[in-house]
Amino acid sequence: DKTRKVLESTITDSRASVFDESNRLIIKNMCIQNMTEDKLRKLVIGISHIHWLKDKTTKEWYGAAFVYMASKEDASNAVKNINGKVIFGRRMNIMYAKPKLNEKLKI
Repeated sequence: DKTRKVLESTITDSRASVFDESNRLIIKNMCIQNMTEDKLRKLVIGISHIHWLKDKTTKEWYGAAFVYMASKEDASNAVKNINGKVIFGRRMNIMYAKPKLNEKLKI
């Protein structure tokens, strides 16, 4: 039982570093025909995780994603260097994502 608690704590701690909400960005207006995970990772340096946003009914990706960056510096550089650039004929929008509802309630 004690080992299980330590293991659960370790898993939670490692996820916290990967999914740091202060490093979460939203990228909108990507070209759905050409953008792939590999291309996005080459374009936006420092991505640790991508969550593609899909239509709830069709389950098709609609050109937006939440990305978790490896560091605050990577997040800042991505916003500064990529926001507004035309990639595959589309002007990409990249900005810090708003906090999730449960984050707003933390005291």
